[in-house]
Amino acid sequence: MTLHSDQIVGLTSPRTSHLHTCTGVIGNLTGDIKVEIQLAGNANYQSISPSYSTITDTTVNCEIMRILKFWIGFTTAMYNATIRCQVTNGIFPDASPKYSSSETLQLVSNDFCEQNLNGTITNKYHHPTTCHRYVTCEDRAPSVQACPGNICFSLEKDYCDYCSHVKTCP
Repeated sequence: MTLHSDQIVGLTSPRTSHLHTCTGVIGNLTGDIKVEIQLAGNANYQSISPSYSTITDTTVNCEIMRILKFWIGFTTAMYNATIRCQVTNGIFPDASPKYSSSETLQLVSNDFCEQNLNGTITNKYHHPTTCHRYVTCEDRAPSVQACPGNICFSLEKDYCDYCSHVKTCP
């Protein structure tokens, strides 16, 4: 599973250039990939229907490899939730499903720029929950980018740098 860094609460339409991805071998067309979410404080995962999705199937070693690209309209209830993909194999319907590793959502509110804007139209800010991402405000709308690799965003330098060189990070 690959979650795109752009995780904004309250968007009402998909940013199709910022889709999340699940990939798995589904065996045949009776297999499937589903997205599951575990809300903070809940013990169990539940299936979630993406607001937008595309599916690409390819044949690999006589089995179908499915790529599910999706977008979810994140809500405030999803803060600190974890998300994962569930893959069922149609060739072996009695086998237990396989799960991707789970990832914690690192959400930013859709009014982030209004709260942080300091009189300019375009600015970069620290992500509120991780040093490895930053928020860009363009026309008062947030967009989240990830630093490559395992480096951190330096507000002072205005670029991603080795974390040991970053003096400030929330």
